[in-house]
Amino acid sequence: MHPFMWIATLSYLLLVLGLILRKNRPLHARLMIAAIVSDLITVLILEIQRDAIKTALSFTLSVLQQTHILFSSLATLLYFPALILGLILYFSNKPALIQKWRPIHIKIGYTAFIFRSLGFGMMFTLLWK
Repeated sequence: MHPFMWIATLSYLLLVLGLILRKNRPLHARLMIAAIVSDLITVLILEIQRDAIKTALSFTLSVLQQTHILFSSLATLLYFPALILGLILYFSNKPALIQKWRPIHIKIGYTAFIFRSLGFGMMFTLLWK
């Protein structure tokens, strides 16, 4: 397994742990931030080292590998609103604001997690290249 896959696995485990421990807000926030940041840094490194976007857009990979890219890209895009809303909720002490934005944060967060889970599973198709 490639080192980037180990990092992705660690990031994914942090996401899972963050979801399990979501009732502990400070720990949930730290775990999710660590997972998201490590995922984003990995994507950035892959882009710099391997021109990942160009490779993805060349459509030279298999359908399964392209599916990995699609799901992982959707998760990455959803990380941003989930992270922003999560930080707003974490630092807010206004019940009306929390009541308004928390359900949206949860929906975006779970959707990102589903896409990340699918992308994570499909990541192993990259070993078949």
